[in-house]
Amino acid sequence: VIFASFLGKFENSSPLSPWFLPFCLAALACFEWGRRTKSFQFCLYGILYGYWGISWGVIEGLDQWGIAEDEVYMAYFAISSLSLAYFVLRLRRHLQEPS
Repeated sequence: VIFASFLGKFENSSPLSPWFLPFCLAALACFEWGRRTKSFQFCLYGILYGYWGISWGVIEGLDQWGIAEDEVYMAYFAISSLSLAYFVLRLRRHLQEPS
């Protein structure tokens, strides 16, 4: 519910909106809580919402800087999504290891 309310505030605002930092902090808190309790689902919630928020900021920032090329967007999403998938797979293995 918290993430949905933050997402609603992002719709027509700039990347430097006052809602961006609390959104990122909530995503980080969710991830950290999941990591401490070894709950992969909460880690994944934090990662995916954080990725969405950061990607939104990057895309909006590129638009504001005048770099609105399709190739730049495609390169960003290709590199960031592959990196994210690699990180999630490594995290899952790490969380499944016995303490």
